[in-house]
Amino acid sequence: MRTRKKNEENKTKGAKSNVGFYIALAVCIITVAAAAWTTYGSVAADIENDPGGSSGSEIQTANDVSGESYEKSSKPAEESKPAQEGPEPEKKNDKSPEKPADTVSSKPAENKKDAEKAEPKVFFPVEGGDAVKPFSIAKPIYSKTTADWRAHKGIDIKAKEGAAVRSVSEGIVMEVTDDPLYGSTIVIAQSGCTVRYCGLSGKSVVKKGDHIDAGTVIGYVGSVPCEQLDDTHIHIEAISGERFIDPMTLFDRDLTK
Repeated sequence: MRTRKKNEENKTKGAKSNVGFYIALAVCIITVAAAAWTTYGSVAADIENDPGGSSGSEIQTANDVSGESYEKSSKPAEESKPAQEGPEPEKKNDKSPEKPADTVSSKPAENKKDAEKAEPKVFFPVEGGDAVKPFSIAKPIYSKTTADWRAHKGIDIKAKEGAAVRSVSEGIVMEVTDDPLYGSTIVIAQSGCTVRYCGLSGKSVVKKGDHIDAGTVIGYVGSVPCEQLDDTHIHIEAISGERFIDPMTLFDRDLTK
């Protein structure tokens, strides 16, 4: 009886001892599994963030940028670049200084000649002659010959019979005619308008189509049939487009009566 009880106690102790062993073993297995799982998770995260490996990527990047081997490109910058001795030499300016835009030309004579060429020359038709009857379209002027008041489409320049008549400016002779009212007439396209020289003598020195310069003698003072009771003179008309204009605007001269 006592022996049986003792055996049961030993079995109970053995069972408790085995339970403690299995508990300790289970704890060890769990610990090892946890450590393994933690290590695996860390490695997996590193692989996911840097699939190619950080060191290999850095070496490859260095080689791609510099075009040199990794060993050469990894040298300090101060070793590859020699130290500069002394100040940097000044760069010479090969360009000559530009001439100022407002520099005054050293050839005033040439400038004066160019200005004279740019401005067309204008001459008064009869040298020493006087304009005695003005241009008047809106206000009629009395005519001794016709004994009435009428528009005066030009100006009358008093001059001696036979005096030379000059071209006001450069132009082309358009007509040479004998008008029953205004006598021998020469029409010249010049000065941006057409000028009619009336009351010339029959002795014309130009013909249709002639190109004449300013101041060229084109004829001589004769008579104006429709104004024959006035003093000897020539009658000058200027036409711009289809409109008569004051011939005095062609030359800078005051009209004297």
